[in-house]
Amino acid sequence: MSFLLVASIVPADTVQAQNARAADEAAIKRILTEPGRSAHTAADLDWENAFGVRRRGLEETIKYLEERVYPTTTTAVDTTLEIRVMFVTDDVAVADQYWSLTGQTDGPGGKTLPDRQGRDTYVFQRRAGQWRMVVQRIADLRQQAPKPAAAPASLIREQGLVANFYQPSGSGKHPAIVVVSGSDGGIELADRWGRPLAAEGFAVLTLAYFGMEGLPPLLEQIPLEYFKTAIDWVRAHPAVDPARVGFAGFSRGGEAALLIGATYPEVRAIVAGVPSHVASAAIYPNDFAKTSAWTLGGKPVPFVPYDTSQPFTSLLDLYVRGLQNEAAVEAAAIAVERINGPILLISSGDDKVWPSSTMADQVVRRLQRNRFAFPVEHLNYDKAGHAISGPPRSSSLSPSAARALRDMGGTEEENARARADAWAKTVTFLKRALGVAARGN
Repeated sequence: MSFLLVASIVPADTVQAQNARAADEAAIKRILTEPGRSAHTAADLDWENAFGVRRRGLEETIKYLEERVYPTTTTAVDTTLEIRVMFVTDDVAVADQYWSLTGQTDGPGGKTLPDRQGRDTYVFQRRAGQWRMVVQRIADLRQQAPKPAAAPASLIREQGLVANFYQPSGSGKHPAIVVVSGSDGGIELADRWGRPLAAEGFAVLTLAYFGMEGLPPLLEQIPLEYFKTAIDWVRAHPAVDPARVGFAGFSRGGEAALLIGATYPEVRAIVAGVPSHVASAAIYPNDFAKTSAWTLGGKPVPFVPYDTSQPFTSLLDLYVRGLQNEAAVEAAAIAVERINGPILLISSGDDKVWPSSTMADQVVRRLQRNRFAFPVEHLNYDKAGHAISGPPRSSSLSPSAARALRDMGGTEEENARARADAWAKTVTFLKRALGVAARGN
C-alpha cells in the first residue's frame, strides 16, 4: 500500500540484485511485499501521494507519514492486489503495485473513511548491485483497481484514416483523446497510450499520419485537414462526448498537437510532449528538407528551415541553428493562444534531439503575453532526455533500442523517473481537463 511503503526504518535482509530479468522481477516483487521495505529505499527517495503532497528524501517522507498518515490508519487492513513489473534493464526498473485499503474507521475528526483502492508506481535503480527504490507515485483509484480491461483495439480504415480505436468499458459517453507519435509517423508508439488511457475511462484514437499504407510516405506537407477528419470521426462516435475531445502528441507529434489545437476549436485539451513552438521543416531520408511538414487549405504552413549552411554535429545542433533565423521563427510560431482549452507541456533539459525545454518555455511566454484564458502546466525534467512521453515502458529494450534512447539524452534512471512522473500527471491533467463536459462544441 502506498503510505506503508516506508513504514519501518529497521534494516531488513538485503535483496541481492540479479542480472536475469526473471530474478530481477522476483526481487522487486519481494521488496514490495515484505515488511520493512525502507531497507531497500534510497535516501534520496522522491515521494508523492495522490493529493499532490511531495517529499524529497526518505527521512522527510517517513516524518510526514508518521505525523499525518499513520495515526489515521491504525484500524486499516492493507492488501496488495497485484504487482506488475513493467520495465527492467540492467540498472533501472519500473513497477506498479495495486492495493486496497479497508476497515479504516479512524479518519480525521473520527470520520469513518470509505474503502479505497489504488496504484503505486515505483522506479528502482540498481546501486552497488542492489535494487533501491528511488521514486514512488501514488494514485487513488477508489473502486477501479485493478481497472477493467479496455476493449481490444478496433482497426479504423475509413475516410482516409489509418488508426486504432480503444473504447473504455462502461456505458454512456466518454471523453476522448486523439494520440499521434513523432517522426516515425505510425501507430506503434502512439498505441502505447491506447490501452492505458482507455483503462482510465477515455476513448482513444491512436492515429498514423505518414509512413503506412494509404498515407504519405514521409513527414512532408501533411494536410492538417487529415487530423480534422480524425477529430470529427471521434466526435461522431456513439461512445464519445463530442464536447470532451483532447489531442496528444510527442516530439513532432507534440508540434502537431499544438498546431491542431490552434487550428480547430473542437479540441478542448492539449498534451504536447517535448514539442516545438514553431512549425518545422519536412523530413526526408538522408536529406534536410526545404519544405514544410504541414499544409492547411492546400498551402504550406510557414516553417523554420534547417540551417545546413555549415557542417553540424547533431540533430540538436541543426535545430538550434535553425532557431536563430528570427524572421522564420516569427513567421512559423504556432498561435497557441488560439487553443480552446487547457494545455500540458512536457519537456526535458537534456534533450539531444531538439531544445524542447526552451521551446516549451517559448510556448508559455506566448500564452502569457496573450493572456491565455485556460490553465497551462509545463513539466520540465532537467536531467532527462527526449524519450519521456507516454506510459512507463512495459518490456525490456534491445541493446540497439537502449542505445538509441541514450542518444536522445538523459540517463536510464532520470528518463524512467521523468516518464513515470509525467505519465501520472498526464492522466491527472486529462481527467481534470475533460472530466466535466466543456461548454459549447
